[in-house]
Amino acid sequence: MTNLLGKSIIYSNVISKIGLNSILVNTSDLSNGIYLYSISNGKTRSTKRLIVNH
Repeated sequence: MTNLLGKSIIYSNVISKIGLNSILVNTSDLSNGIYLYSISNGKTRSTKRLIVNH
């Protein structure tokens, strides 16, 4: 996960199975704001926004 300035905040290598998966992220140490996260299966990559508002 990166902030909007491109600084890496969290990196995790998760092994999952085909189908629906859940990944829990503890945001309690993050400041309010917008973060970007990417998920890749080795062939394609999807990047989405995560909004943190405590």
